[in-house]
Amino acid sequence: MTKVNKTYLVDLNKLQIGDNLFSYVVDNSFFEQYSFGEIQAGDFEVDINIIKSTARLHLHITLSGYATATCDKCVADIELKLQNTFTYTIRTVNKDELTEDLLADAEFITISKDEMELDVSTIIYENTHLLLPVQRIGCTDRNGVKRCDQSVLAHLTEVESTQVIDPRWAELLKLKNKQSNNNN
Repeated sequence: MTKVNKTYLVDLNKLQIGDNLFSYVVDNSFFEQYSFGEIQAGDFEVDINIIKSTARLHLHITLSGYATATCDKCVADIELKLQNTFTYTIRTVNKDELTEDLLADAEFITISKDEMELDVSTIIYENTHLLLPVQRIGCTDRNGVKRCDQSVLAHLTEVESTQVIDPRWAELLKLKNKQSNNNN
């Protein structure tokens, strides 16, 4: 990751009691800052509400937009519509109390009381990745236009049809086909 963009830094000391709203438009230039991850392009609207009370800070982040990812079937770039809301509690601790266990606790965002600045860019980046489906197929863009790479699909069909089947599996396929013909 590159250096922190001040646009995404929130000074927690300057927040008022109650709702503190922040809105961002995240596009390709945002994702290009990161050299890792599955999303290298996207177009998102991000709304962040940090609710401050006398005892706690709660962060609600709403992500809505499109991410460009690779289709699992034909390896074409596809646009995936992603939308969700995430909620976190921000925990502040003394610098000498910061431990790996505290930082790894997924229920909290833990920061040092000495710093009191929250970089929401990493939260946005990580949560967009959490929205990615496990299986990415269905090559249509946001306008409904099919984007499947037909040459790759044709090659896959050709390879499947020319594969030599292990004789043991061929016998099992015969049994399966015979059983399905008997059921019809």
